[in-house]
Amino acid sequence: MERPFDPELESRLLRYAAIDSQSDAASASAPSTPIQFDMLHLLERELREIGASDVRLTDYGVVLATLPATMPATAAAGPVIGLVAHVDTTPQFNATGVKPRVIRGYNGGAITFPDAPDLVLTPEEFPYLAEKQGHDIITASGLTLLGADDKAGVAIIMTAARHLLANPRSRIRKSASPLPPTRKSGAGSGRRCRRISARISPIHSTARGWARSNTRASRRTGPKSASPASRSIRGRPRASWSMRSISPRKSSRCCRRPAWSRS
Repeated sequence: MERPFDPELESRLLRYAAIDSQSDAASASAPSTPIQFDMLHLLERELREIGASDVRLTDYGVVLATLPATMPATAAAGPVIGLVAHVDTTPQFNATGVKPRVIRGYNGGAITFPDAPDLVLTPEEFPYLAEKQGHDIITASGLTLLGADDKAGVAIIMTAARHLLANPRSRIRKSASPLPPTRKSGAGSGRRCRRISARISPIHSTARGWARSNTRASRRTGPKSASPASRSIRGRPRASWSMRSISPRKSSRCCRRPAWSRS
């Protein structure tokens, strides 16, 4: 059954995933590659269009924005809630020419890829797929990564921000949304991002799971030694991702999977 935010989340993920924002592990700059600014400038523009406050893009490649609090002035003051996602994609596999596609109402069988006929995802190899029968699944075309780490997180933040700004009756504490360029690659950007993360902490307990798990693909349930780009499916690198849920109630169950899906 389609939920209210599904169309917007899907549209944003498809648009964001098609933008090449691959990082460079050998770079000492921040962001580690200039092409990440294509994504960052888009997000800066979209945040202004939806009415976010204090929108700015730093020279080291972090988009910052604020959602004003709508809690009554008499309410007890609370900490600023931080929502963070990174815009880069891993340098370990091809990220140029990403062609996201949507498989409607997954039938529970093998998933093939139009640009790589020998690449197949099956429930036998990935039992998680069996749980997603009837869901819509987003994958790449077979020759590139998908980049849902962490563009799914970016899509969630942008969708949430638009909804909250369009519905001022929603009672929220002040929220800060840093969108840094990278979390995993480049010698120059990691230090900057750690400073930003420290600046928005502590995260309010009711939002911690959503902000930390649903805006980043959690590594807790997967082997530490393997990444989606390095693990193979029948001799080829994995070409797609999933997030188990975008629900705050299930955020701790978010994990790496062979496709990004929604119920």
